[in-house]
Amino acid sequence: MKIKYKIPSKLYSLDIDSEKLVELCVEGNNFFNQVLEVLDTSINENKALLVYRGERKSCINDELNFNDDLDDLFCKIFHVGTSSKYFIKSNNFKKYLNNINDISNEVFEIIFDKIYKQQKQNDKKNDFKSYFTNIDNKKDFLEKITNLNNISRLRVRDYYFSYLHQEAIDKNQSSFFVSTSKKIKKAEYFAGKKENKIVIFYFLSKPYIDLAIYSKNKQYLKNYCEKNNLQTYKAPYPKQDEISVKGALFPDNILGVTSYINEEEVFIVNPYLFYYYDNHLENFIKEGLPVNQEKFYENLLKVNGKGILLYDSNNKFEEIR
Repeated sequence: MKIKYKIPSKLYSLDIDSEKLVELCVEGNNFFNQVLEVLDTSINENKALLVYRGERKSCINDELNFNDDLDDLFCKIFHVGTSSKYFIKSNNFKKYLNNINDISNEVFEIIFDKIYKQQKQNDKKNDFKSYFTNIDNKKDFLEKITNLNNISRLRVRDYYFSYLHQEAIDKNQSSFFVSTSKKIKKAEYFAGKKENKIVIFYFLSKPYIDLAIYSKNKQYLKNYCEKNNLQTYKAPYPKQDEISVKGALFPDNILGVTSYINEEEVFIVNPYLFYYYDNHLENFIKEGLPVNQEKFYENLLKVNGKGILLYDSNNKFEEIR
């Protein structure tokens, strides 16, 4: 099945050397069509997922500091990506986590307390609410967590933090998730008016259990919880079809971005895709794109982040402040 991507017909990319946007030639257009065919195959074979992040330029400027210069904006997106609030804000979230891998008992106490408070305020009736609004269950919850190994503790922690992220508990807290959607129309809605909007196309290689959480997925993390007699939740906002991506949208997984140039909607292709022009294009989803590391650090110094998040081929995260 050929997937229909809502990609404008006019394609641009970024010239790495000049750091300027350039319109793709016929050859570049043909190559990008080959990229989409590879992506089609991977999605149809359930090996990959494409998600969308809508952003207002005025909001993302707080992070990337591009001052209405589109060349600068896309140079930064394709070299440092976009981060969660955890790496942008001055960090109320640090009250809850020592670092992004923190799985201490204190973290799970905070999770229970926050869900308890949130569930007390809604009028839903379900097992999730019944469990978390009984303060006597806090001890039971912590005992079950204690019996998990470290990998399971981290995954369960992320499962519950994704719920808190979606419900926007403590709106001023700095979540370490980035909201994306499987539906491009939802991303476009959150991006606002056309002159101010961009939509990031982001690909994930499956299984992505340690990289992102799908709010409606009944497998993996929900199964993790059910096997350990932990409560599971239904997607708080199912129509948004949210995928909560952990930490950041990394530049090596950005397919491209829609934007407006001279009042015309265009698609800016990640320039590092062209590395695969003669280098086994079928591998780009699994391997990610080979972002120039000198350019990465050069652009990192120009944005308003509070730290660096790295991850390896085993999907293990490292936080550098």
